[in-house]
Amino acid sequence: MFYPDGTATAGLKVWNYVKTGAKVTKIGVEDIETADVTSEAGKEIELPKTVNVTYNTEKVEENVVWNTEGIDFSKAGTYTVEGTVKFSRKIERGAYKDKTSGTTKCTVVIKQKNLITDADDAGLEKADNFTVNNKIVDSVSSTKDDKKSGEACAHWYNGGEDKTEAAITYNKAITLASGEYIFEYVGQGADGDELYAEVMDSEGNIIAKGDNVTLTGWKNWKTPSVSFKLEKETKVTLVVGIVSAKGGWGTVDDLYLYQTKSADKSDADNGNTGDDENKKPDTPSTDDNNKDNTGSGDTNKDDSTSKDDNTTNGDRDSNTGNGDTATQPAKTLTPGAVVSSTSDTKTTVKDTKESFRIQ
Repeated sequence: MFYPDGTATAGLKVWNYVKTGAKVTKIGVEDIETADVTSEAGKEIELPKTVNVTYNTEKVEENVVWNTEGIDFSKAGTYTVEGTVKFSRKIERGAYKDKTSGTTKCTVVIKQKNLITDADDAGLEKADNFTVNNKIVDSVSSTKDDKKSGEACAHWYNGGEDKTEAAITYNKAITLASGEYIFEYVGQGADGDELYAEVMDSEGNIIAKGDNVTLTGWKNWKTPSVSFKLEKETKVTLVVGIVSAKGGWGTVDDLYLYQTKSADKSDADNGNTGDDENKKPDTPSTDDNNKDNTGSGDTNKDDSTSKDDNTTNGDRDSNTGNGDTATQPAKTLTPGAVVSSTSDTKTTVKDTKESFRIQ
């Protein structure tokens, strides 16, 4: 089976024949992979250039061309895009016999745009604009610990003897028009540690605080969230709350603030604040499962929502904002074509009272 130098001889292939026999197997298609893409309104979208095709003999990455005519990816929603997959093998059996291509689909989820307009801040890629009030948060922007996306995340470890609470405050005040909103993020950590989301006004008064979400272990990502309603234009500050037992640990990532309803509309217009020019998206909107309860006013404490996000990556993924599934006809694009749109969000920076900073 082997030459003296360890090189395999042709005789080693006999073991393949034990399983399949010497007769050449006719090739058939067993499965064509589907795809999923999640993005935000106003960001560029890149559809996958290839999908996996499982033949009865092997699995191969094959090129795919997506058809997107009539789909407006600038609006929040969930869209189904049809694709054509070119086979690199001659198909001699099964449903695709004698065919040179097959079909697949890509589910594109466009979330409301993030009103935290600094992407590095939203992803905790830098610590400059955050303060913490407890040293169990040893890093606001750690590149060494488990992040959901990007290169960094916030990390805590409670080496003390007692259960303790900590807060990570985003110190860039964000000006929001009257309307309804959700603030959420993702986190994972030790069994029993808890996370919550909180929104304050520029004076430090609590507008709304979400329910505590209990963590269930390493990389079991959860999504603490809070819904709130503003009756007038308000500057808000966002807080990540941590409740940690002795020996507790974990990470948080991907801060996300978006509008669910403007003051004079039934649905948010791609996350824009409540300007008169806002128009309802052409794409139908889904029921907003995230906003079972909303608050009112600038200083009234409110009920909140929270939800699990047990995913390995992220998609950030499962949080889609407002959107209904819409299957559209389409035009042919080259593999992996990029569709882009733009939108603006007014954000006002205002420093609030400061604790201590951690780099």
